[in-house]
Amino acid sequence: MMSYLSVSLGAFFAGTCIAWMWCQRQTASAKRALQATHDAMLKEQAERTAAWEQLGQSTIPLVAVLNAQMKSVISQTEQAATDLGQRFSMIASRATVQAKESTHLFGDGEMSLDTVLKTTDTMLEGFVGDVMKSSEMALQIATIMDEVERSTKAITGMIGEIEFIADQTRLLALNAAIEAARAGEHGRGFAVVADEVTKLANRSGQAASSINSLVMDVQKNTTLAMGTVESLASVDLSKTLSIKHRLDTMTRDLAERNNTLKSAVMNSKSHADELARDVGQIIMALQFQDITRQKLEHVIEPLTEVRAVMDALIQGFPQEQVAAKMDFLTKLDRSYTMEDERAVFHQAATGYVPAPSQESAPSEDANVTLF
Repeated sequence: MMSYLSVSLGAFFAGTCIAWMWCQRQTASAKRALQATHDAMLKEQAERTAAWEQLGQSTIPLVAVLNAQMKSVISQTEQAATDLGQRFSMIASRATVQAKESTHLFGDGEMSLDTVLKTTDTMLEGFVGDVMKSSEMALQIATIMDEVERSTKAITGMIGEIEFIADQTRLLALNAAIEAARAGEHGRGFAVVADEVTKLANRSGQAASSINSLVMDVQKNTTLAMGTVESLASVDLSKTLSIKHRLDTMTRDLAERNNTLKSAVMNSKSHADELARDVGQIIMALQFQDITRQKLEHVIEPLTEVRAVMDALIQGFPQEQVAAKMDFLTKLDRSYTMEDERAVFHQAATGYVPAPSQESAPSEDANVTLF
């Protein structure tokens, strides 16, 4: 019995020792496994940290390059937009000047082409009227001169009668003088009367000769005047009327061409005004570079802050300084002034896509200052 108990106790102690040794081995194995896992985790963390440091070191110059490139894009875009704006402004200015010159060309000045044409037409009408009146007056003068010629011929006949009477009177006076000489002393008084009658007859003959001479001069001058007046009256007015008709036609053609040219110039002025308005709208549209500039600036600022945070992490700055530098990134949404920027940031941060407004289209430049 005692031997059986001893064997049992020996077996129990042997089992206990074996179990303890097995537990020790399992504990050591677990410790080694935990240590290996811990070492693997530390190694992985060190590799990740090294990778992040390498990424940071590689990203820092990249951020600088990106900042420089975006600043260059801003500068070049702004310069190009400014140059285009200036050139379009010059085009608009020239179009405005052209419109003003077109308006001035057909202004209401005293010497406008319409006024010249109307004045020319009035002068031609007056000239033709004066020519026709002159022709009518020449015909009337010719008739009057014809009457004067007939009257002078009648006067010439009457002068012949006066000369005949003067000759007969002289003969009678001569006979009276002869008879007075025969009568002697008694016929002396009659002889005086006969002498005076002879004198009167001679004077009448001389006056008749003078009048005849004047009448002949009048007839001669009247004949010359009649020839001139008849030549004037016989001028064919058909040529003058034909010239007047041709001038009227030319004047109407000039007026029509002037109206056509005026209409074309007015259309050109209208087109120039439209061009000036279009150029003004183009200049306004060119202000897109302000939106582009502000968007790029909103890219440059976060990149600059990210570079500062990476510098702080790589250089081992205290956590407080790193947190201070990251404060800007945590409040990044406050720096966005455009609706689309805020929408994209909100979507990236929350994964929620806001529905577009039904009342109005989204405004690209809701809070953008355009220059």
